[in-house]
Formats: sequence, structure tokens, C-alpha cells
Amino acid sequence: TLVYTIPKDWTVEVTYINPSPIPHSAIVVEKADTKKIQIAQPYFKGGAVPNHLQGLAYGKAVFSFVADEAGEYALACGFPAHAMNGHWVGLDVDDKITVPTIKLGDGPVKEAK
Repeated sequence: TLVYTIPKDWTVEVTYINPSPIPHSAIVVEKADTKKIQIAQPYFKGGAVPNHLQGLAYGKAVFSFVADEAGEYALACGFPAHAMNGHWVGLDVDDKITVPTIKLGDGPVKEAK
């Protein structure tokens, strides 16, 4: 129930760290794609760690993308079946805001830092 909302046309820089021995990854997808077993490509160009289908264990990867289309997306694990099992958070792109926000569950929307 975590949702980050970012302004449209922002460049987003992601530092992904997996401290686990189980392979995981990060990829930006349309929210509906979190129900798929496998996610082939990120929605935004550059919006995934390298080799997102294989994942990485005990690793770190950095990627960036331009959120150039408003809509409801997710930052999901690209390892097969992980997103459909709940390994994702909401990532909305809004063309009406100027600062990023975060909302956790039923809590209030707060400015993200």
C-alpha cells in the first residue's frame, strides 16, 4: 500500500540494494503488469536494473529514467513471479504536482525527501 508519486517529466534516479541471497531486481512497469509472471521490458527507457529477469543477490545497481507519461506504475521485482506475489510498490506519475509525495496505507500524503 506504499505509493510514491512523482511529477511528470522528472528524472528519477534509483539505487537498488538487495542484501539477500535470494535474487531480486527492480523494474518500472505499468501497475497492471504486476500480475504477470514475467515482465520483459521496463515501461520507461532505462527504468530497470541490468538483467532484471535474473535478479541479483547481495548486490547493488543504479538506474535512471525520465517519467515522461502520467499514470499508475509500479516499481516491481522483475524476477519471474515475484511481482505477482506482492514484490512491488506503487509509483504514480502526476502532471499536476511539483514535488514528490509518499503515502503509506491509510496514512496522510507527505512530501517525499
